[in-house]
Amino acid sequence: MKGRRTLTIFPFWRDNPYPNLMALATAASDFSVQGPTQLDSLLRVIAHSRRGDVLHFQWTAPVIQRAQDASDARARLGRFKRAIDRFRRSGGRLVWTVHNAMPHELLYEAEELELMRYLAKAADVIHVMNPATAEVLAPDVVLPREKIVVVPHPSFMGLYPRGPGREAARAAFGLRPEQRAVAFVGQIRPYKGIVTLLRALDSLTPEQKAQTALLLAGMVRAEDVETVEDAIPSGMTVVYERGFVPDGELSRWYEAADLAVLPYERILNSGSAHLAATFEVPIVLPDAPHLRAEFGDEPWVRFFDGDDAVPELTRLLADPATYERDRDALRAFNTARSPWNMSERMRDEVLAPS
Repeated sequence: MKGRRTLTIFPFWRDNPYPNLMALATAASDFSVQGPTQLDSLLRVIAHSRRGDVLHFQWTAPVIQRAQDASDARARLGRFKRAIDRFRRSGGRLVWTVHNAMPHELLYEAEELELMRYLAKAADVIHVMNPATAEVLAPDVVLPREKIVVVPHPSFMGLYPRGPGREAARAAFGLRPEQRAVAFVGQIRPYKGIVTLLRALDSLTPEQKAQTALLLAGMVRAEDVETVEDAIPSGMTVVYERGFVPDGELSRWYEAADLAVLPYERILNSGSAHLAATFEVPIVLPDAPHLRAEFGDEPWVRFFDGDDAVPELTRLLADPATYERDRDALRAFNTARSPWNMSERMRDEVLAPS
């Protein structure tokens, strides 16, 4: 529509709910929304920007980590920086959401660091979800304090359809009533600490294994299949589905679960933590200072020492108290971070402040 400002979200992966949710209020106001996913398409889009347009830059990987080699990575970085400089000179506004300390699959570290340092200087606003983000990045990238705005990660309330209910979901997986079901649902990657979790489960006593079930589902890269599957514990109930879990199926896994374990080796923010909370499932996280600061007051979150991960997780998994859920606290958490509330804050405090 003529006269409307444009919000460009990059990369706007349509199957990732986060950018969709956080743009709700902005899209409902005086912005049209577009979302390229590749560097070349981004550069074409912002070349036609006008004063007042906003580029919401999110994940950095498509700029550098899709390069053919180090030379290509340098060339891509140069093209990106020149395009952003032109965009800002034309009156465009650059917002950077810091999702990760570094991309999970990192090929070109020097170029990635240069990109992040450039964004820290060029961005008009740096949006963070965890208040301790600047401290986490400080060894590599300095985030100017005056640019930082905190808007927490939203819950996923209302996004995913409810499933058949707890009893039916558990029955569908063949779980016995007395079994405690531990869930790990989503992309199965080594950096997510999946082997640590599997070893901890395998360290349970035979009696504890009989009381525990593992619900494991998600995409596994071909090069990781053997590593993951060799570590799957024996002597206990394991429901394992390798492949993408459709949105309509997520509720079935979480409704059957008593606990979600996220033993990530590197984590700044975790959509999986908020997904589990949305389904009112308690979670276990590594005891990193920034995670303790964000979730430490929540009675449905347990922490383990990442320096002693396997025995720590084994101890937690063997303790019935780990599986207790405080539904009132979970509902209060989800309500406070409802998608519409967080998208209004994103619009008013980050993307289009008055």
